[in-house]
Amino acid sequence: MRSILVLADDLTGALEAGAKFAAHNFRALVTTRRERRLDFPVTIVDTESRHLSPRDAAAAIAFAPAGAQIVYKKTDSALRGNIACELRALHCALPDATLSYIPAYPEIGRTARAGSVLIHGIPAHLSDFAQDRLNPVTTSSIAELLGEDLPCTIYDGESPGDVSAAIAVALRRPGRHIIAGPASVAAAIAAYFEPRAILPKWPRIERCLIVNGSRHMASIGQTAYAVDRGCISTDAAAPWRLVSPPCSPGATSVEFAAAVQKTLACEIDRSDPDAVLAFGGDTAFAILESMNRPDLQPIGEILPGVPISKIDGRALYLISKAGSFGEAELICQLKGMLHAIQ
Repeated sequence: MRSILVLADDLTGALEAGAKFAAHNFRALVTTRRERRLDFPVTIVDTESRHLSPRDAAAAIAFAPAGAQIVYKKTDSALRGNIACELRALHCALPDATLSYIPAYPEIGRTARAGSVLIHGIPAHLSDFAQDRLNPVTTSSIAELLGEDLPCTIYDGESPGDVSAAIAVALRRPGRHIIAGPASVAAAIAAYFEPRAILPKWPRIERCLIVNGSRHMASIGQTAYAVDRGCISTDAAAPWRLVSPPCSPGATSVEFAAAVQKTLACEIDRSDPDAVLAFGGDTAFAILESMNRPDLQPIGEILPGVPISKIDGRALYLISKAGSFGEAELICQLKGMLHAIQ
């Protein structure tokens, strides 16, 4: 097997994919630098293309295919972003590669029936994601999303076993592969080549800054739950502290990220945390921007959809989560797991 190249349109997706490969003992690197050489068995590139125009998003991944036998296009599990134009660009660059789309992520309630994505049983375009301010979802049909001119095999799935079976079928075909889908696909690709999973050694996190840039109610509810129960605090002396950079209440995730980038580097230097917990891809990327965009080494996924990564060149970890993932008690669970490690 030659190298695997993973392309994600935001940082939380890139880190989640990296954690899936790390769980199967792959040496993986997450980077925001498109010029990065494929020196690792798995190289994950955050192209930051979710909010770009379709033309710019296609250009952002034009570099991608060189040297990789498998190009995995990590897509949003709710179908947000520039999925069609990015896959079209990859197909143009690798016209002889087979193209497969496996959209199900059953572990977080995303299933696929008759080629359409359901979120907890509701068609994606009828879910909360239809109201996304930056990337509203307008269709649940993968075929409609991609258009008729893109030769793509679309797989249904309602269980993790369905996703694994789809990967097995796709990868048994000869030649190069372009495979699209959410982070469940990363886990299935990793398990296809290395069935044994490993138990990561988690770091002890005594001091953590929590930064929530997601506008999704799941993330808002998680921070409120943790504050109400005394798990975290906005107090400057609190070991697990919620940080809110100055920003208007109605700001989008991109506007919030801009505020994060201006203020968080100083906050990290002042408080010297062991980790930063970021909600939302734009926020996670802004945190890296404030540190001159270092590479990251995935450690694993401590909770579903919550990867932990080591930031290169720093005694600092990044814990990340897509805005829509997780139960209300997520932050308290993380603190209970990571603060108690000896």
